[in-house]
Amino acid sequence: MNKQTIIKLLNEDLTREYAHWNFYLQAGTRVIGLHRAELSEFFLKEAANEMKHIEEFKRLIIGLGASPTCEVARFSVELTQPIDLLREAIRMEDEVTENYVLRIRDTEEMQADDPGTGTAPPVKDMVDGKYIELFLEEQILHSRADADHMREMVKGLA
Repeated sequence: MNKQTIIKLLNEDLTREYAHWNFYLQAGTRVIGLHRAELSEFFLKEAANEMKHIEEFKRLIIGLGASPTCEVARFSVELTQPIDLLREAIRMEDEVTENYVLRIRDTEEMQADDPGTGTAPPVKDMVDGKYIELFLEEQILHSRADADHMREMVKGLA
């Protein structure tokens, strides 16, 4: 895995972070039902957290010498029921967690010897690879914790 490919994949991850931000903003203003006020507050807080993730991804990509994308991945806009919104948020968080685990595998390739030639990659790739790996580990912790928290919220609901 070379640096340009990993940057392309990180930009794809960034499009999903934008989608999460937009989804949580949408959910915070569209949620209906008995606990609408509390869930609205919860979703808007999640949107603020996603803004931090977007900033972190953008700074990572810039630090790697590339330009971050402004594209937004598709996300669900029609949901209004609390249980549906929470389930969709769980699905989205689980999806990015899985993507980040795969991306860590990609960064490990950046850090490993080239199996074809037996030579190590350039030192910069090794450092960038490790930096990206650590960054993604933190993203996994956040996304998995968010998904687990929401799983607890939907337990016992319809």
